[in-house]
Amino acid sequence: MNSLKALTKTRWKIEPNKVTIYPFGMILVIGVALAAVFSLILLSFIFLMPSLAGNLSIYLFIILMFLPCLIFGTTNIQFDNETGVMRKKLSGILPISIIRFNKLFGINVVNNLSGGYIYRIYRNDNRYGKGIAVSCNYGKKEDLNAILFVREVIPLIHAFLDKHAPLEKSTERIKNFKYFVQQQGNYIVKNNKVLPFIFSPILFFIGAHEISPFAWVGFESDFTKLLVSFALMVIGIAVFLATFTKISIDSTSGIVGRKGIFNRVNKVYNLKDFEGVRTVRKSVNFVYSGTDIYISFRNENQNKQESLLMRTLNKSKNITRFIAELNQIVAENNTAS
Repeated sequence: MNSLKALTKTRWKIEPNKVTIYPFGMILVIGVALAAVFSLILLSFIFLMPSLAGNLSIYLFIILMFLPCLIFGTTNIQFDNETGVMRKKLSGILPISIIRFNKLFGINVVNNLSGGYIYRIYRNDNRYGKGIAVSCNYGKKEDLNAILFVREVIPLIHAFLDKHAPLEKSTERIKNFKYFVQQQGNYIVKNNKVLPFIFSPILFFIGAHEISPFAWVGFESDFTKLLVSFALMVIGIAVFLATFTKISIDSTSGIVGRKGIFNRVNKVYNLKDFEGVRTVRKSVNFVYSGTDIYISFRNENQNKQESLLMRTLNKSKNITRFIAELNQIVAENNTAS
């Protein structure tokens, strides 16, 4: 049973100049389970109707049902440091994707709004796109397999990529900011207030309307009606309040702050504690819903890292641009200090 559970997790093989990852074991387990269920059903029918024993089409159906699971479940991803190439091999044999290391950016985590997450590798020309899955889907944050994968596999692959990385081109200084507004030494993150002002009253109105006797939807119980209506009204209010939240970087004092209507949402950080920018790609039911861009700080008092959500964007080029602007602002502040 333990070996079957291990098969559903990400497996890997580390060699001196090669790392091979097997992230799709769950598909194989599902295939075996389906084949076993249908085999039992078939045996039951044969016991009741012995004439079915000679029907080859039934056996062929079970084989064809299991075969795709076998092929995709044994697919692996190989990182060869000697040739500087990543290969995704169907059933561990047929290369279906070949990408040179100098075309790859790195591995990042993708969070699902339902709570799960997965690790994907991205190309340089699409750093915040869909990417290629290099791990199984994880359900809990402290999954031991995920911890070991991050500790043992990802740093080694990133070391391979660094060895074959192309020379960085010097980037021009950004003069016209797209996502920040400059005001007397302050860089304020632009906030789209038009859509929230439109949708927040709509959501609140729908929620309030569904409580009334003239509700459009017929709910099974009053509790369900109240729950849905309350949720819509709360979301509407939250969206409205979010439009008054301001995130700014003071280039004079080196303070990064978030300020809203309520003191509870207010945060203050110092760029001296800056530890980098990270992105979290989100999905809802495996459908991409946007990428959160965070700026991380070291909290020495509590000996932990804290992150501040700066912006959520969808397109890869927009995410790249926002991070470039943010890095320039932080770099200029560090230089000045």
